[in-house]
Amino acid sequence: MQQHYTNTMFSFLIIFPLLFTLSASALTDLLSSKSHAGYNTYAVLVAGSNTHFNYRHQAHVCHTYQILINHGVPAKNIIVMMYDDIAYDQMNPFPGQIFNAPNGTDVYAGVVKDYTGEEVTAENFLGVLKGDKTLAAMGKKVLTTGPNDNVFIYYAGHGGVGLLGFPSSCLSSHDLNEALVYMHDNKMYGKLTIHLEACESGSMFENILQDNLKIRAITSSNSKEISFSCYCDTHNIGTCFEDEYSASWLDYNNLTRQALEQQFTDYGENSPSLDPQQFGQKSLISTILKAGRSFLFRGVKKVVTHLCVHNYCKDAKKVMLSRRPLVKHETYAKVAKKFHSKCLNLGVHTFGMKFMHAFADIVESNDFNEVTLNRFMEDLEKACKNHIVGHNFKAII
Repeated sequence: MQQHYTNTMFSFLIIFPLLFTLSASALTDLLSSKSHAGYNTYAVLVAGSNTHFNYRHQAHVCHTYQILINHGVPAKNIIVMMYDDIAYDQMNPFPGQIFNAPNGTDVYAGVVKDYTGEEVTAENFLGVLKGDKTLAAMGKKVLTTGPNDNVFIYYAGHGGVGLLGFPSSCLSSHDLNEALVYMHDNKMYGKLTIHLEACESGSMFENILQDNLKIRAITSSNSKEISFSCYCDTHNIGTCFEDEYSASWLDYNNLTRQALEQQFTDYGENSPSLDPQQFGQKSLISTILKAGRSFLFRGVKKVVTHLCVHNYCKDAKKVMLSRRPLVKHETYAKVAKKFHSKCLNLGVHTFGMKFMHAFADIVESNDFNEVTLNRFMEDLEKACKNHIVGHNFKAII
């Protein structure tokens, strides 16, 4: 099937480049470690979205699962978190099957799923990483790894500044890195490799990931970039199979032999320029999408204006355009959680993540203490109630 790329940019489309690109070298290192006495490879694979529209995220997880199995990682060593609503969705023209490329093979068959449906939450993900005993007592798989084990963590989904999306919740950069420190301090790995496939995913590690934890983290974009999908509107699937970079890797790269530097070169030479456009959406859905996004943009701008009036910022327009690096991760995590719980569910209304950089900017421009932060939270909640809460949109994506 000829590649079909889109013509109109969508900030909510997420790329899936680096598991099958940057990660090839890192995966090779991990998989080859099983030849050393006492070492085992474990993996945690997470699709952070649901619905047929986000088909590609669960397809990526299934494809990754098959690659690990084919390279000798036992199924018992792989923990899979995916909503599992795609294979038998009424919009799937291939019931019971999931593909990660046109004319590809079914990657769904044989995938053992450990957390599905409403179990796919940020809280459970953190519990898996920390080896939570309560989850284990419930019969759920968690990491029980030690200092002689190698761990691979892969996430595909939606992202915003300092945030990763889950179907009904979100994960902050502060909470993720806190879990990684816990894993290190409790000797839960010898090597840890993380791959995040999401918009602005670099912000999950920038200015916060410690360099002494024996962790290799690779993200699909930097802290300010959005990402794009490809193989859209093909095979009447009505959504996207994957992204341009993963397609390039599948065509040109060898997981077990090629050096990371050569892969970088190949991507530049073999990936065509993206020309995004909307795919397979009926005009009514398009109208609803535009209405929801327009409402949310106006609402967030009014919230920011309210906060500026209360002296947390000087110019709302500049705040809405700002892309200041996130440094105060812990404070921002608290603000993001307040926004998520009292203003807009970012797991459901994923387009809201595109504006979270504004609140990161406000955090960075203020020296909050406990008292002033609590006052800010009250003002934020009040502004949200006036300008965002109570909307009638089921999902703003």
